Amino acid sequence: MTLSNEAKIGIAVFLAVVILVGGIIFLKGIDFRSQEYRLTLFYGNVNGLTEGSPITIAGLNIGKVQDMRLAGNIIAVGVSIDNKVNISKDSKAFIKSASIMGGKQIAILPGISPDILRDGDTLTGGYEADLTELTSTLSPISTNVLGILERVNTTFDNPTRRNIQS
Repeated sequence: MTLSNEAKIGIAVFLAVVILVGGIIFLKGIDFRSQEYRLTLFYGNVNGLTEGSPITIAGLNIGKVQDMRLAGNIIAVGVSIDNKVNISKDSKAFIKSASIMGGKQIAILPGISPDILRDGDTLTGGYEADLTELTSTLSPISTNVLGILERVNTTFDNPTRRNIQS
């Protein structure tokens, strides 16, 4: 069986494209093996954390949030971490504010255990209150203090107030 010229040209073009794509992949150093491992972090409340939120250790970005799902009465957060980063099993993962403008991130506080987390391991997380939450908590308190001061002002006359101040 002989191949027609069109078939020979088609095979040659196909092989050339395969070699070209293979060469580009090789020269760019693209690696199809996984460059990250997955962990599951458990939180009682994710407080504005979203998929794609960064994960940091000492300010260095080491991964991102992949997914979140309800697991009973807690939230399981699936994250991917760079393979080059080793996290000890006694580390803590806190949700905190990424910036003053908003946005959340997971900050990992490294532990001291020699045991390292591997793909599929779990970690219990915590929450670190940020400035906006603290101000919303302090708002009712400041309203109460202002009310008390107003009552003191209206209760005492000017000479009594001057005596209290000095």
